[in-house]
Amino acid sequence: MTQPYPFSAVVGQDQAKLAVILCAIDPGIGGALIFGPRGTGKSTILRGLAGLLPPIRQVEDCPLNSEDPGDCPDWTGICSHKIVLAPTPVVDLVPGESAEGLSGSVETSGPSSTGGMIFRPGQLARANRGYLNIDEANLIAGQVLERLLDVIRSGENRLDEEGHSIRHTSRFVPMGACDPADGPVEPDLLGLFGLTARSDTLRDIDGRVEVIRRRHAHSTETDRFLEDWAPQDARLAAEIAAAREALANITVSEMAIRNAAELVRWLELEGHDGETALIRAARALAAYEGASVVDASHLGRAAPLALRHRLKDYPLGRSGACAVEAAVEDLFGDFRTAAE
Repeated sequence: MTQPYPFSAVVGQDQAKLAVILCAIDPGIGGALIFGPRGTGKSTILRGLAGLLPPIRQVEDCPLNSEDPGDCPDWTGICSHKIVLAPTPVVDLVPGESAEGLSGSVETSGPSSTGGMIFRPGQLARANRGYLNIDEANLIAGQVLERLLDVIRSGENRLDEEGHSIRHTSRFVPMGACDPADGPVEPDLLGLFGLTARSDTLRDIDGRVEVIRRRHAHSTETDRFLEDWAPQDARLAAEIAAAREALANITVSEMAIRNAAELVRWLELEGHDGETALIRAARALAAYEGASVVDASHLGRAAPLALRHRLKDYPLGRSGACAVEAAVEDLFGDFRTAAE
């Protein structure tokens, strides 16, 4: 399998990379959607996530990446109790994927010991306990979209086929990429992402030149390029692992919670998912930066990522982030927000 382009080698796109890093630190944020024009590194950033995640403990060869042998269903045929360290799954879901490829399929020519049934796991099985990268998320439609939404909400893949009923756990962090020029993301899917971030075409000449240099080096001297960037990705992976360890000890003050609630109310957002995502993102940012307490700066910088796509009028426009930042400044002048 081809090794992904190094995450650290992506030029610019700081907001998009930060959103992915925060979701790596705290998967409970709910995943991130990166949107922007074609060719700005959206999918590259998501695939680079694979090189930043700590390994997981799983039953050897289990197609569900189960942590406990008792969690391997009978259809897996796994009887091993050997626990191994394996890479955290990062699975790509591309446009045109069939419902069968997503959910798996049943064949009825199996051995009698399984009732004549063989289940071929799909992407939803492979992504369990990991991350599912939904490329061109605004082009996912029909039965595939319906199944995907159902599994994200329920944490279980259910398949009834050929007189057989298959159930298996499928809990993963949804990550996504899309070009808004191709149309809107289905609202039900958009609402399931904890964060969104924009990737833009670089305008400064030095940045554009560096993109060309790195892409050329990656295509012509791949091994050397990957070797040169491995230390940077390893350092970032260590920082993410340390932030994960520190997360539980980060203090979120009553004032921070009230500020988050006030900001969401000011923006007239429906429900309470906005506050939850904002607090979790700010806490992950504090852990990443080695702070022990969530402060105004963490909340202010996390707010556009956590709240932009929840706005009623312009969820994926540049003006969405500007509206959130303006609200932050209006309400809490001591916040220090990062420009998009």
